[in-house]
Amino acid sequence: MINIIEGPEPVTCKNCGCKFTFEAEDVKNDRYLDKYGFLGMLPLTKSCRAVRCPICNEPYLIKIY
Repeated sequence: MINIIEGPEPVTCKNCGCKFTFEAEDVKNDRYLDKYGFLGMLPLTKSCRAVRCPICNEPYLIKIY
């Protein structure tokens, strides 16, 4: 369960500024857009482990494959 909080050690979303925490079961396999993924020019989607922001749905990356 994702909880929106203002307590100690929250994760801050880079897109909307929302602060939230998450538990281990919230982290899922996901994909994200790497804007400069191929030769610094072409965007690519890459696999990762991430949790999504509850407000704007922006992924917070945990591990990139």
